[in-house]
Amino acid sequence: MSLIPVLVLYFVTSVTSNNSMIVVWGKPTKFFNPTPYLNSTLNWQQCIRECYNFERCVLSFQNSSGCNLYVYNGLPAIQKLNSSQGLQVAFKIQNSNDECPVGTNAPTFNNKNASGYLYVADSSVYFPTKVFYNISLSGSSWRLSYSILPLCSLDFSFYMNYRDGRQSCVALLWTNTTIGGFQNKSSSTCKSFGGTLPTLNDPTDIGAFTWITELQKGYFKSSQFFVRIDGVRKPACQSNPTTPTCMTPAGFTFTDPHFAGSFDNYNWTTNAGAKVADDDNCLVLVYPNTTTYMKADTSELTMMLVYGVPSSLKNADLDSSLNWTECIQSCYNSQPCVMAWQVSGSCATFEYSVMGSVTKTDSSNGSIVAFKVETTDGECPIGSNPPTFNNQNATGSLYIDYDTNLFPKWVYYTIYLSGNTWKTFYTENNSCTPSDNFIEIVERSDGSSICVTGYYDVRNTSGGYSYDNSVEYCNDLSTHPTGVWYPEDAAYFPKLAQKMLSYLAFNNTYIRIDGIRTTACQSTPSTAECMSVKGFNFTGPPVENFDYYDWVTDSSAQETLDDNCIVMVVNGSNPLKMDVRSCFSDGSPFPPKLIFCSCPAWIF
Repeated sequence: MSLIPVLVLYFVTSVTSNNSMIVVWGKPTKFFNPTPYLNSTLNWQQCIRECYNFERCVLSFQNSSGCNLYVYNGLPAIQKLNSSQGLQVAFKIQNSNDECPVGTNAPTFNNKNASGYLYVADSSVYFPTKVFYNISLSGSSWRLSYSILPLCSLDFSFYMNYRDGRQSCVALLWTNTTIGGFQNKSSSTCKSFGGTLPTLNDPTDIGAFTWITELQKGYFKSSQFFVRIDGVRKPACQSNPTTPTCMTPAGFTFTDPHFAGSFDNYNWTTNAGAKVADDDNCLVLVYPNTTTYMKADTSELTMMLVYGVPSSLKNADLDSSLNWTECIQSCYNSQPCVMAWQVSGSCATFEYSVMGSVTKTDSSNGSIVAFKVETTDGECPIGSNPPTFNNQNATGSLYIDYDTNLFPKWVYYTIYLSGNTWKTFYTENNSCTPSDNFIEIVERSDGSSICVTGYYDVRNTSGGYSYDNSVEYCNDLSTHPTGVWYPEDAAYFPKLAQKMLSYLAFNNTYIRIDGIRTTACQSTPSTAECMSVKGFNFTGPPVENFDYYDWVTDSSAQETLDDNCIVMVVNGSNPLKMDVRSCFSDGSPFPPKLIFCSCPAWIF
C-alpha cells in the first residue's frame, strides 16, 4: 500500500441567538432588485411565522400580492410610516427575552440600532454561515448592514456536526506519488490550514472520514492506501509497543487538542501494538474498509410513540385543527419534521433543526411524543428506551425539496439518549451550492442529478465564446462544460436553450458544451473509433456514448479543418441538434453565444 491522502480537521465554535419578530408601521421601498420571496397563500400571521422560520429572512411584509419575505442580502430601505397609512412590516431582531422592549421608533428602540444573528445552512451557501446584521434608522428609513462568517474557510471541503454541538471543518489532501506523505510533513501542512491531523473521538468520525475518502478516491492512482491521521508512537514505546501502557493513548503523542484520550472509536486491523517494520510508529486509516456512513439504504421511516416532554414550544409549528392521529400523520408527511407532540389541544410539530431536547417520562405523566426514525422493513425494534432501543442511537434521513425557491437537500440526523433526555444532531447535504451559481437541477431516473448553469453573450456581433472560454468560464463556477448523459438531460437542454434565446440578439446560435476531437482523429474523423466517444476528449465526466446526441449529420462532421468541437445548434424554434463546429470564437454560420455548464448536484 502507498501512503497518499491526509485528513485535516479544524474545530469551530458556535453562536446562539434569540430572535423575535417586531411588528411596526412601514413598507419596503422596492419589490424588484432586490425581489422578495412571494407566497400568495399566507395570511399576515402566517407570513410573520414564515419569516421567523425561514433562516435567511429578516423582514416580512403583506400586500395585495401576498406574503413578501426579504432576506438579509436582499433587503431594500424600509420606509417608516404611521398607523394612518395602515401598512406594517415585521423585523426579525435579537431579543434577550420574550418581552418587547419599550421605546420610540421600534425596532430601533429610542433610536438605538437593532441587531440580529442568523445561522444560514441552506443551499445558498457552500458552508453554514453566521450572519451578523444591524438595523439603523436614518431619517424616515430603516436600513440593514451585515457581515458574514462562513463556518469553514475555502481551504476546507466538508464540515461535520457533532451531537455535543461541536462542528468541524475537514479537508482531504493527497499526492499521487508512490511514496506518499510523511507524518511530519502532513502535520505541518494541516497546521498551515489552521487545523490538525484528526483523531477519532466520536462514533461518526471513522464513518465520515471513510465516506469523504470514498468521494475523492477517483483522484488516486492506487486503489489501496493509508490515510494520515494524528498519533505518533512515543520513542520509549517504539521498541516495546505491545506493553499495556504502550497500547493505550499514553503510548502515543497527539497534536489534536480535541483528542478525547481514548481508543474507544478506533477499530483496529489488529491492535494498537501493531508494528511490522521498524518505522511503523504512526497511526493511519486503512483504505478500503467496510465502514459506511450517511448512505441511503432500504430503511423505512416510521413514527415511534414514547412518553416524553419537549423542552420548549418556541420553534414548533402549532395547528389546533388536528387530532393526535392526524398530528402524527402530518409530521410523517412533512419533509423536515422529525417529531410531533399533542399539547393543550394543539398539534405541535418540530423540524429537525429546532427539535431541541425531550425529557423522558413514563405513563404516569401521560405526555407522548412521536419521533420519526428509520426502521428495517417498518418493524418496531424490541428493547428499552425507544426510540433509542437498548440505548442504541436512532437515525433518520430526510429528502427536502418542497420549497421551489431552494435546491433539494438531504438531512441525516441522529437521536440519542443522554441521561434522561433525548437530543439530536444532524448533518445537511445541500445540492447545487452555492445556489446563486446555478439555474436549475436536473434529476434523473437512476437517482443521480446535475446542477446546470451557463453564460450568454448579449452583443450583436458575429463572434462569441470559444471552446477554451467555455472550459475557463465553467471552471470559474466549479463546473465544466456539460455533456448529455441521460434522456432527462436531452429533454431539459432544449427547454433551457429556448429560455436563454430571449437574452440574445440572435435566434440562431451555437451552444458551447463539452467535447473536443482528439488530435489523432482530426485528420480521420469518419473512422468508427473517431465517430465514437473515444474520438473526443472531455473536460468533465466523459460521455459513455452518443445515444442522446441528435446530430445534424453525424459525429464525423467536419466542414472545415477547424471544426473539431461539439456544439448544440439552436436554429429558431427548430428542434435542438448536435454538430461538430469550430473551436474558436468566430462561429459559422452561427455565432457561439451560449455556454452550458454542469456539475454533480451533490458535493458528498
